[in-house]
Amino acid sequence: MDKRVDKVGEGQAKLADYWNYLKSRGYRLSTCRGYHLSAKRFMLWLEKEGLSVEELAYADLLKWVGWQQGNGLSS
Repeated sequence: MDKRVDKVGEGQAKLADYWNYLKSRGYRLSTCRGYHLSAKRFMLWLEKEGLSVEELAYADLLKWVGWQQGNGLSS
C-alpha cells in the first residue's frame, strides 16, 4: 500500500479518536465540531507543508498561527 494512503488513513483515525475523546469529555456537539474542524485544518496544513506531528518545531507552530491569521481563522 502507498505510504501516502497509509498516512491519510492514519490521520483520519486520529481525527476520529479526537472526536471520540471530545464526546467522552462531555463537550457540546457544536464545540466538538469546532475543535474537530480546527484539528482537521491543522492536519491538512501539516500535509501541505510536508510535516508530521512528531517532527514539529516551535517555528513550525508559529508558521501555523501565521497561516491561520492570514486566512482569517484566528486573531
